[in-house]
Amino acid sequence: MKNLSIAAFVAVGAIMLGCNKLEENTQPKQKENIVTMTTTIGLGESTKALTAAGVKTFAEGEQIAVIYKNTSDQTVKATSYALTAGDISGTGAQENKTATFTVVLENPEAGTISYVYPAAMANDDGTMASIAAQDGSLSSLSGNLDYSYWTGSWDGTSLPGGETLTNQLAICKFTIKDGSTDITGNVTGLYVENGSDVYRIVRTAAEGPIYVAMLPVTTGDIVFAATDGSHYYEKTVSGKALAAGKMYPINLSMVQNSTVNLSKIVTDYTVQDGETLTGTLVGNHQIIINDNATVTLNNVTIHSTAYDAIKCLGSATVVLADGTTNTLTTAEVQHRNALHAGDYNTTLTIQGNTGKLTAKSYGLYSGGIGGGYNNTYPGSGNITIEGGIIEASGATGSAGIGADEWSRCNTITITGGNITATGGWGAAGIGGGSHDYYDTFANIIISGGIINATGGNGAAGIGNGYNQKDTGKNITITRGITSVTATKGGTEAGFENAVPIGAGHNSSIGNVTFGCYIAYNGSAWSPDPMVSGRYGGLDVVISGDTWTLTPYQGTFTVNGSGKKVIFSPGVLQYKATEATYKWRFAENQWDRTTNTSNDSWTNHFGWSTWTGDSPTPNKQSTTASEYSGHGDFSKESELANPIHRGYDWYTLSRDEWKYLFDHHTYGAAQVHGMNGVIVLPDGMTSATGFIPGMEGFKNVSNDNWAAMEADGALFLPVAGSRSGLSISNENYNGYYWSITGEKSYKAYGLYFDLSDLKADEIPEGYANRHLGKLVRLVHNVD
Repeated sequence: MKNLSIAAFVAVGAIMLGCNKLEENTQPKQKENIVTMTTTIGLGESTKALTAAGVKTFAEGEQIAVIYKNTSDQTVKATSYALTAGDISGTGAQENKTATFTVVLENPEAGTISYVYPAAMANDDGTMASIAAQDGSLSSLSGNLDYSYWTGSWDGTSLPGGETLTNQLAICKFTIKDGSTDITGNVTGLYVENGSDVYRIVRTAAEGPIYVAMLPVTTGDIVFAATDGSHYYEKTVSGKALAAGKMYPINLSMVQNSTVNLSKIVTDYTVQDGETLTGTLVGNHQIIINDNATVTLNNVTIHSTAYDAIKCLGSATVVLADGTTNTLTTAEVQHRNALHAGDYNTTLTIQGNTGKLTAKSYGLYSGGIGGGYNNTYPGSGNITIEGGIIEASGATGSAGIGADEWSRCNTITITGGNITATGGWGAAGIGGGSHDYYDTFANIIISGGIINATGGNGAAGIGNGYNQKDTGKNITITRGITSVTATKGGTEAGFENAVPIGAGHNSSIGNVTFGCYIAYNGSAWSPDPMVSGRYGGLDVVISGDTWTLTPYQGTFTVNGSGKKVIFSPGVLQYKATEATYKWRFAENQWDRTTNTSNDSWTNHFGWSTWTGDSPTPNKQSTTASEYSGHGDFSKESELANPIHRGYDWYTLSRDEWKYLFDHHTYGAAQVHGMNGVIVLPDGMTSATGFIPGMEGFKNVSNDNWAAMEADGALFLPVAGSRSGLSISNENYNGYYWSITGEKSYKAYGLYFDLSDLKADEIPEGYANRHLGKLVRLVHNVD
């Protein structure tokens, strides 16, 4: 043995002493007391069970849980040995209702003790196991959920014996009817809610009844929701009491509900035409929209970790309810889209005004709105967005709106809305995914809305993704937009050749058209490279990797002080039978109607009929003295299209109409078959196909008019004058009200016909305020 120095010996001793103290301070102060105990218990007479006989008994192979405190003041669950045939006894009515069991306890302490049968119904901390998820079957409840319980005190040395366990649950036996038709056998999901207690029963369609174990109910409402996978039923029952230890046959007569609360959906569900989705989906269930269904989203939240958040079976229309926020997301699972459009020959249409939709996917090759992957998921159909506030994001390889990696989608059409779209790595914000497999998209047409699109690495903001060889597909952005902002992704080596609108890196594209101007013809840009400027009626601003497009709107000076205005997109129109937004601007400048029915869009208004708190635009009285209000037509908050709201629209005065025609070039013309007058904007005195003067309505070709309109030209169609329900001279005379009135219930306005133009006043015989005339609003140029 080697000798240790005294100092070393002392150090070792100190370490050992320290270890002993540490061990003494950290070890639990427990007695080593592991004991095996045996006792006998019974089941109460009144205890009901889901067995054919309706009596709860002990069963061979089952176990009993013992809940007790140990010497460290911890609650402990001990499970008995499995019961044998010899452990179970009783005769007559008490047959198999007495059992002797053996259990091992560690360091038991005197105090409170509890027995639970079956043992699986007790958690480790002694609380009752969850009964939220059930399968509705008789056998499952009798074997697993028929919860019997006893609690008392003991001395810590021998188990209490002869105690009686009583059932703690009520058992409900449901039969479900749709009116008088029994649908129990069709029900695959049943949701039961009593306050904070919720039960979700998932079953295979089978003959009923449906058995559910529930905690006792003393009072209050019980909510029931049932589905068969494609129909939703909901009902609330008040004042229902359920006592423990009893079985209740319950007949539920329910009516199909068109509002589907996703928080009460417990299985996969196919949404039908006309249904509204609301609520937050709990768990992973497939939510599918049936073919050709129109479905409304009303504050929906779905986060799926296994499926598409919502998948369209075929063509579908999704309506975003006004003022709601809807969120569809998928987790990091491959090939799962937030909103999966139908296959290539279908159309997904999204509609809305102030409703919001967030559609984001986080798994590889998973898109926001669209779908398809390789030949397993061969693509999605047309995607049409007409309105709403939309934020869509794709994960690696997939577009925010459009195709997934190695896939395609059909035509993408956007006519309105406020849209933000972001592509994943290699994918466009709007358009194609990454890599060449199919034609990435058929066409992209954007004719309205506010658009912000950002591509992933090597991808266009709007157009193709990285490495897409698609030469035949076109992108068209018209003057109907409010604004389009597109940013390309990736400027590092290998990704730098993408453009904001068009092809991604190592990709190709068809034509790119801005307004009526072909900026890219499938092989070259014009100019090359693109520079900021006005193209086909769109102002294009290029800043780094971002292109911003806004429509050029012709400005018109209307007084000697230089006041400039912009005209509304079309004449003002009204429809009395619309539920909310009864006013709109005609879609095209040449659109007008001679309808006078309240069920149709009309545009002939008496003077002063859109003012005050109670406007009367459909007033058809022929008594001029009844039209004594103010002559302005300005309530932009009531316009149907939300992008037209927020401007201070108003009616020109008599002098402003006169100045307009005294200081601008104009001429009678026929545009898209409609007679009217073309007025050229500030700074423009001629145009191809345009003939100044009022010597008859000269036909202007559609192409020539498109070029004129792109440069800001104004067209005022003629529509005659209305008296009562009668409209005269609708194809030859034009009348437009001004805000300026005069005595004798007459008003000034614009008048023109084939041979003359008067802007100072409407002829005396046609100036009475009750005569219906057109209205064209303006707003000031900021």
